[in-house]
Amino acid sequence: MSEELSNIDTIAERRTLALGEFSKGNAASAQRLLEKILRSHPDDPETWVALGQCKENLGRHQDAVTAYQHAWKFNSKDARTAYHLGRLLIQLTRYSEAATILTAGVTLNPASEAMWCDLGTAQTSLRLFSDAENSYRHAAALNPRYTLAILNLGSCLREQARPEEAIACFKQALTLDSGSTEAVTRLATTLSDIGQIDIALDVLNQFLKARPGSVECHQNKALILLRAGRLGAGFEEYEWRLYPSPVSVTARPFPMPRWQGDSLKDRKLLIWLEQGLGDEILSLRQWNSFLNSSEGNQCIVECDRRLVEIIERSFPSVTVVARQTPAAQATKTADVTCPAWSAPHLLGAAATCANASKSYLTSDSAKKSAFRTKYRELARGRKVIGLSWSSKAQKGDLKTPQINDWDPIVGDQDYFFVSLQHAFSDDDVARLSAISEGRFYVDQSVDTTINFDDHAAQVSSLDATVTISNSTAHLAGALGVNVATLIPSGYGGFWYWFRDRLDSPWYSSMRVCRQNNAGHWPSAVADAHNWLKGLPA
Repeated sequence: MSEELSNIDTIAERRTLALGEFSKGNAASAQRLLEKILRSHPDDPETWVALGQCKENLGRHQDAVTAYQHAWKFNSKDARTAYHLGRLLIQLTRYSEAATILTAGVTLNPASEAMWCDLGTAQTSLRLFSDAENSYRHAAALNPRYTLAILNLGSCLREQARPEEAIACFKQALTLDSGSTEAVTRLATTLSDIGQIDIALDVLNQFLKARPGSVECHQNKALILLRAGRLGAGFEEYEWRLYPSPVSVTARPFPMPRWQGDSLKDRKLLIWLEQGLGDEILSLRQWNSFLNSSEGNQCIVECDRRLVEIIERSFPSVTVVARQTPAAQATKTADVTCPAWSAPHLLGAAATCANASKSYLTSDSAKKSAFRTKYRELARGRKVIGLSWSSKAQKGDLKTPQINDWDPIVGDQDYFFVSLQHAFSDDDVARLSAISEGRFYVDQSVDTTINFDDHAAQVSSLDATVTISNSTAHLAGALGVNVATLIPSGYGGFWYWFRDRLDSPWYSSMRVCRQNNAGHWPSAVADAHNWLKGLPA
């Protein structure tokens, strides 16, 4: 026994020496000492924890996870190990594993407010909002001044379409920390969700008086103004999207100066499309008149590689290049550059909405004809309707109806349906096929991961399209195809669908079908169904 105790004392002393090195900032030296201990005592959990901290400090996060996992293996009763491991797994976006280990951690130490909060973060990332709410409430009950837990609880409630409760949380967080940018922006945007636009803007403006350079406040102010239809002021504020923040647009690293909206004369302008695929398609509306003017042949458009063919066809005088890193050689010939969504600010919002009654993308006519012939044969006299029903992208859960919500449309015997869904589950297809009694077709010849040219021809060939808010909605609108777009209420809606409009200033062929209440889709589906019935035979 005395020999064993002596051995343990030696391990402890050597570990203390290593931790002393770590506290001095010598993480690499501490790591070597700890690894030496583990070569002779590989089952010592305390040393594995210390090694995990060193690895984390050195930026070797995967190795740190491995070290913490070893510590947990040898002592699964240590809540501290669960906390370190769970927190790091969240950083590595391994949320399911994080939730499992942190659940064990709070069972061991239910008084740990930080661990409850981290568990809520993992559960939120897994879209387990009810569980996350419970975790955040535990954290806040343990420490009523725990601003992060209260903020996260508010966001969790917002995701569950409970804006009034969310607002109360954000106000509480702001009372605890009056300088919290997160609290003020979340409060303002949630007020905007329920239509309190002027109050939301006042909240941001009051904060900006004391902190005029708050990037996130300006960015959120822009989105609130735009969604309210105040386009002039909104697009002026929208220039803040390019300033660094957690939600900013990543600027392309072009060395040439920014274009200021003046005459190009003999200069070449590089326009780089930004944000998601749908935003890229919509942003071309803002440039439509300019690209079709005499200055269009002096423009280069950089875009997602899947859009190159259709943009080339639609704007034949423009040079089109795929976005890549490093940038394509053709971009180096430009004299000035401009991010696509700066067009309304530079050219004027009214000018960029000009000719909105016209389509501005052109599909391949031969491909369109081939799709049309194929679908008409399958439809046997019925109207051919495209359907896109779900999203895994930003706000995807809020934008996506339950699969049985589609029954009134898909069950209508007057229509034959073609899937326009980019990614789908077999269960969804089986359900839609069953409800439509086989009047549902998935065209395996179209692969939207490669290009959108086939997809554009496919959409153009249809009698109409019904879709949620996604790139298909923008594509159909830009092509001038009849399209009903289902839009969520409140938090789930993007600014460019505005608040109450049933039409779109960007796409004259579009009907916007809105939820009456957040999370409730039957009203929007019924609106789309009635719209379909009202289309000309």
